[in-house]
Amino acid sequence: MNKKKTLFLAGALLMGVIMVTGCLNDFEGPYPEGIEEMNEESREDVMQALAYAAEQEVCTAQYMELVSPYEDVVYQATDGCQISYLLGRGWAEKETEEDDEEVIDTEEEQIQQAIAYAEEQEVCTEEYKELISPSGEHEYNATDGCQISYLEERGWTEKETEDDDEETVVTTGDEEITQAVAYAEEQEMCTTEQKELQSQDGRYTFTATDGCQISYLEERGWTERRIEEDPETQITLLGEEDAHCSWVSVNCCPPQSGANWMCINEEESTIKCPEEVICPMVYVGEPEGLCVSLDGVCTVVDE
Repeated sequence: MNKKKTLFLAGALLMGVIMVTGCLNDFEGPYPEGIEEMNEESREDVMQALAYAAEQEVCTAQYMELVSPYEDVVYQATDGCQISYLLGRGWAEKETEEDDEEVIDTEEEQIQQAIAYAEEQEVCTEEYKELISPSGEHEYNATDGCQISYLEERGWTEKETEDDDEETVVTTGDEEITQAVAYAEEQEMCTTEQKELQSQDGRYTFTATDGCQISYLEERGWTERRIEEDPETQITLLGEEDAHCSWVSVNCCPPQSGANWMCINEEESTIKCPEEVICPMVYVGEPEGLCVSLDGVCTVVDE
C-alpha cells in the first residue's frame, strides 16, 4: 500500500514538472523586440522568465538591464519576477559606465556659485584678482581667496593686463621744455652748462642752461643743435620776413635718407656738402611746424 502511494506521488510530481516546463516553453508572447536575435540559451531563459512572471499573482514594477551568461546579450527586464528568475539563472546586472559628459554649470552660474561658496566659509583671505573664464567669454573680479580658488579649480585664469604702448602720453616740445625747467628747479644741484638743443622732430629748439635740463631733454630724444665748423658752411637764422625762412636739410641728406631739418634763411646760408655723404636709411619728412620770421629770427611755430 505504501509502495503504491509512493509511486502515485512520484508520478504526480513528474507530471507537474512536465506541465510547468511545457508552460514555460510554450509562452506565446508578446515577446520583446530583439529576442529572435538572441542565441538559443539566452532566448530560452528570457521566454521562461516571461512565463514565470505571467504565472505570478504579484510582480513588482522594476527595470533592470541584465547580461546573459552565455554571450554578451542584454535584456531589459521590466518586473521583479523576471529579474529574480534571470538572476537565478546566472544573468547579471549590466554595469552602467559613468557618463563623462556630466552636467557642466555655465560660466555665469559658476560666478554665482563662487560667491555662495565664499559666503559659506568661515574665513576667506582678502584678495583681488581679475579672472577670465575658460572660454574667454566671461570676466569676473574676485574679491576674496575663496572665490579665487573656487573659480581657478574650474579652469578660470588670471586676466593678463597688456601694456598699451599706443596709450602712452606724447608731450609736445613746448611741454618738454617746461618740464625740463621744472625738473631742474627741483634738483638740489645742477652743473652749470649751456647747450643748444633741438627736439627729435626738429620743430623745437631750446638753449639749456644747466646739466639737469640737458639730461632731461636728451633722455627724451633731444640732440645738440650743431653747426658744422666748416668755413664754407654758414647757417644764417636771421630773416626779416617769413619768405626769408624755410625748412632746409643741413646735413645734405634727402628726406628719404635721414634729412636733418633746420629752420633757416636759406638764401643767406651756405651749406657745403662733402663729396661722400653718409646718410641714415630712414625717412625723415619735413617737420609739421611753420618756419617763420619772429622778431627777425627764423623760428618754428605751431601751425
